[in-house]
Amino acid sequence: MRKIVWFAVLVGMVGVLALGVVLLWQVSADGSLASSEQSRKEMPWTGLASPVSMEDAADRGLARAQLWAGDAFLVWVKGSWQPSGDWLQATYPPIAWSFYFYSSGKEALASATVRGDELFWAPPVASPTAYEALEPFPPSYGIDVAWLDFRAAGGEAFLLDHPDATVQYRLKNEAGKLTWVIFALDEMANFEVKVDALSGLVLTANH
Repeated sequence: MRKIVWFAVLVGMVGVLALGVVLLWQVSADGSLASSEQSRKEMPWTGLASPVSMEDAADRGLARAQLWAGDAFLVWVKGSWQPSGDWLQATYPPIAWSFYFYSSGKEALASATVRGDELFWAPPVASPTAYEALEPFPPSYGIDVAWLDFRAAGGEAFLLDHPDATVQYRLKNEAGKLTWVIFALDEMANFEVKVDALSGLVLTANH
C-alpha cells in the first residue's frame, strides 16, 4: 500500500514539475512575443517622462532612422501625457516624444519613441504616399509656447474640469503651415487648440 502511495506522490510531483516547465516555456515565449510586438507599436505614454528636449530626442530618433534608411526624414512629431495638479503649470510638459520618419527609397514609414534614456523603434510599414518633410525643425515656437497658448485659449479650464483627460501634442504640416495641434480628451469631452509653430499665434480653439 505504501508503495502505491509513494508512487502516486512521485507521479504527482513529476506532473507538477512538467507543468512548471510548460508554464515557464509559455511565459518565456509570451515574453519574447510581447517584446517583439512591443517593438512594432508606438510606445504610448501618459505619465511623467525624464526631462529630454524635443530637439535632442529628435536627433536620437533620426540617428536610429538613418540606420534603417539613409534617406529617412522627419514628417511629424507626437507626444502625450496626463497633467494634473501642479503639473498644469509646467513650462515644458514631461512627455515622451514619438518621431515619424519617411523613406522615399523604401516607400515606408517608421517611428522612434524617446522616453528619457530609452529609445523604442517601431519597424516600418509600407506607405507609397509621399510625405512632406517637417520644416523648419525645430520650429520657431516650441512646445513651451504651444502648451502656454493651449492653456490660455481655454485648455487649462478644460483640464481643471476634466482632471483625467489625456493631452496629445502633434507637430505637423497642416494646410501649408507648420502647426502645433494640442488635443485634450477624456470619456466625456474633448478640446483642441491649433497654434502656428512659426508665429506662435493661436489658429483655432474648439470643443
